[in-house]
Amino acid sequence: MSNVRPIFRDAALKYYMQSREKSVLPRFVSPPVFTLLWIFFALCITAGILAWDIQIPRYVASTGMVTGPDQTAITTSQDQVSVILFIPASSFALLKKGESVQIQLPAEGPKVIRTVTALGPVLSPADVVKLVGLPVTTAPAGLAVVALGPSSSWRIYLRSLVSAQVRVGSSRVLSFIPGLDRLIGA
Repeated sequence: MSNVRPIFRDAALKYYMQSREKSVLPRFVSPPVFTLLWIFFALCITAGILAWDIQIPRYVASTGMVTGPDQTAITTSQDQVSVILFIPASSFALLKKGESVQIQLPAEGPKVIRTVTALGPVLSPADVVKLVGLPVTTAPAGLAVVALGPSSSWRIYLRSLVSAQVRVGSSRVLSFIPGLDRLIGA
């Protein structure tokens, strides 16, 4: 038998074997799109973390009455005009001394922002009528006292009814998404 020569060159065979050993993955997306998808994913995670951390204050509406220093059982100190607020009993347990209150005084009066200086008991509507002389509420309400200041500057508002927004805590932004509020416990 004579010397048999291979049909292919050695270099061609070697190149062919190396190309077969390399795994070639199909290209579904181009590299810039892939990078942009990772950036989008990172932004979504960052937005989720921020939404988890951001707190939005919760307010409850209430009514009240401006009282003077003559009602010593209610005022916080002598010569102070106070506002007695009647907070619904369902929200009263969330209220703490020092929470902010935005009070709208009557007759196009100013809006003032003060803090709760004292908390009283939860009263029935009949007890509220005995306390202030008017049927201010129709449901049980907790008593919160807010000091306005010296009587000389607030005298024109004595015995006036006011409306107020009382801060009773805060909630996470994610708690406003239906269904998710039960999962995160907010």
